[in-house]
Amino acid sequence: MAYKILIVDDEATLLKTVRAHLEQAGYAVQTAADGRSALHFSAIFDLI
Repeated sequence: MAYKILIVDDEATLLKTVRAHLEQAGYAVQTAADGRSALHFSAIFDLI
């Protein structure tokens, strides 16, 4: 089972780059552009 990681940053390019690398490494990744959006997802992730 892959770890679920939430990445939070307001820079879209950084989110896309980090997400791509982590997904290639086998992680399940979700991104959020701000803290409010991140709180919506926070309970279901192993690492934020």
